[in-house]
Amino acid sequence: MLQSSFFDTLRGTQDNRVIKRPKNSKLPRPLPSVKGLMWGEYVGSPSAPEPTVFLHKLVTGPIGSLVSLQTNDVCALAPKMSLLVVYTRDKTARADSATKQIDINWSALVTYDKPDNIIRLKLKHNTPGVNIARFNADSAVTCCVTAPDSRAIIFGTKSGEIKAHRCNPMPDKACDLEILPSVALHCHSSKITCLSVCGTYRIFVSGSQDGTAVIWDLDALSYVRSLTGHASDVTALTISRTSGDICTVCDSGNDNGSHIRLWTINGSLVAAQDCKLRVRCVAFSSAPEGTSVNVLAGGLENGTVRLWSSWDLAHVRDVTTQSVHNPIVSIAFTHNSMVLYAATERGFLVGWCRKDKEREKQPLLITFLDSKAPPLT
Repeated sequence: MLQSSFFDTLRGTQDNRVIKRPKNSKLPRPLPSVKGLMWGEYVGSPSAPEPTVFLHKLVTGPIGSLVSLQTNDVCALAPKMSLLVVYTRDKTARADSATKQIDINWSALVTYDKPDNIIRLKLKHNTPGVNIARFNADSAVTCCVTAPDSRAIIFGTKSGEIKAHRCNPMPDKACDLEILPSVALHCHSSKITCLSVCGTYRIFVSGSQDGTAVIWDLDALSYVRSLTGHASDVTALTISRTSGDICTVCDSGNDNGSHIRLWTINGSLVAAQDCKLRVRCVAFSSAPEGTSVNVLAGGLENGTVRLWSSWDLAHVRDVTTQSVHNPIVSIAFTHNSMVLYAATERGFLVGWCRKDKEREKQPLLITFLDSKAPPLT
């Protein structure tokens, strides 16, 4: 049992207000053959004001990933680090309220950055990590994701094996966390290169050097289906929490370019697109389906963020800043998709919002970039 909080002072609000759409008959249709279909009001949408940079800073230490929180804030994590979060909702808020209070009840960092191949859980910066698992050298951890409800921690390994731990958060006991023995999942024949999890559809997806991506059941921890046909390693992937669609990325074989594929949750290939520049990371916007057409954002090797339609991978726009020209290693929309954050290989953090929102208070960007664990006791 584990009990404590990593950043228990962090509190946030998720804003689900509906914003009226400005009328503009000159906007391109999301799909030319479909009338009445609208883009949406998220940052980067063709029907919204232009994206503008509101944050640009250099941080000390490399950035491994950006994690979007349900509080509408974003965490920047060091390499070989993941985040566990348990949320609470305001029980006094009206069910039909447009604004729902969401707070962080408990949190911890999962780290696997030491040569001893021990996985540790860090509850506070100034306390030693708790050892929770150890891997063999030939099956060292290469990547890790956690379920949004903190009910699973999933590790990809050098050997291609996936180890998944079920977890039981128990808020009635001051949010103790029980971590159960691991379940081994086998399908890949080579190193796991990337993992992505979707709490809405209760799946996670793994990508491998063997050129395949695999969909797994998050609750049963079992195989669902494989996504095949990639010409090389699957280097990045993401899952839409609004549609369940999956994007996979592999090298295109043409110089330094990438090949992007869009799949349904059932494994049907929807669209494919080549990009002349290498795509290092991807993320979907999460505007409400049915009233919006979302975009897939890709972080490119030259510092550009490219947006494609989530329906057919048609190019929508490029989002750039003049001071960033090195590869983007992670990208994330806020929970309401009104802000887009990107992290570069050299430690720059950039944030974009809609031009008409730049004077408003923006979501928090919390950084956990010290990957040095305290001495073992």
